[in-house]
Amino acid sequence: MLWKQIRSKKNSVVLVTVFALALLSLAASILDRSIAVQASLPTPGKQGFIGEYSMDGETWYPLMNDQKITACGSDLYLRGHFSREIQKDASLGFFSDHLAVTISVNGERWYVNSQAGFHSMGYSMFPALCGRTWEMARSPGIGVEDEIEIHLRNMHGFGSQQVFSRFLSTLHVGIGSNMDLLRSALEPYTRLSRIVGALLIVAGFLQLGASTAFSRQSSAELLCAGLMCLCAGVFFLYDAFDLPFWSDSAVLNTCLRQCSIILCVQSMEIYICGGLAGKQRKAAQAATYLSGGMNALIFLSVALGRMVIYDGMLWWGICQAVVCSVLIICCVWELIRGERRNRLIAASGALMLAAGLLDIFGVCDLT
Repeated sequence: MLWKQIRSKKNSVVLVTVFALALLSLAASILDRSIAVQASLPTPGKQGFIGEYSMDGETWYPLMNDQKITACGSDLYLRGHFSREIQKDASLGFFSDHLAVTISVNGERWYVNSQAGFHSMGYSMFPALCGRTWEMARSPGIGVEDEIEIHLRNMHGFGSQQVFSRFLSTLHVGIGSNMDLLRSALEPYTRLSRIVGALLIVAGFLQLGASTAFSRQSSAELLCAGLMCLCAGVFFLYDAFDLPFWSDSAVLNTCLRQCSIILCVQSMEIYICGGLAGKQRKAAQAATYLSGGMNALIFLSVALGRMVIYDGMLWWGICQAVVCSVLIICCVWELIRGERRNRLIAASGALMLAAGLLDIFGVCDLT
């Protein structure tokens, strides 16, 4: 009798945890659409750019204030001038999301970040070294009348539509401590993400530990739920907009971010399959096998040096668009026709899958 009560409580805890994770995933996906607004928070040294832009270096368009420029293409060219003076030895700071950045002043090259330098030397695999970083360039003394040319290159040819807009909205001027001011301004917007990430990691370890105390089937459920929570927690931490302030390894940050979302989604799909029955379960299992095969292919290609993890996300996203759609249909069918005890799992699965599709569709950013 006592053991049945423990198992019943275990099932309730797992279901509540999964449902809470579903709600958090959906909320995070919706809030992430407004991250460009967070990126343009006012700072004491906010810098503006006045001029025009081109996607091919030939056809030019006027650059409007707060204009959203898509990054589905690989290049953006800007020419014009800064809205305020940058005194000598002051710094121009900006956010680079997998971008190669080259800035010229009056026709002379002033700043070239590492990715732009590697690309100019013809090293095709060096996108593995890029990531989401805050960069600063020391000024030689730039006035508002100086002609500025900026070349931004998306190193992967795909990614978040907002990366160019984030670069422009985060331009700011300062001397060292200004980065600390920007970090302080962003911290309230990322604090919740870090707290949720930490709580999910703790919940994940607790469920992984508890998986050793139950039967094989119950242990498998707890193992999947624990791994899902653990990976979701890591993703919440490493997807934070201010991550470069407390972890300066762009390579590690990118790898952990991409691997955690891949494993989280795979664990979620396996867990959802366990909550379905009949034809819904068979269809979901077939889709999950497809997802697992794609994940194995991506990890193998990365291990053999055939691609970098970030580039593999394009194919992962295409695969997940199909898999998540199939699983959502299965979950909805389970809600309508399935057993009552499986409905909470189906509802949770549908929410989390919807959160994933929000990231895959509508924007180029696949995570």
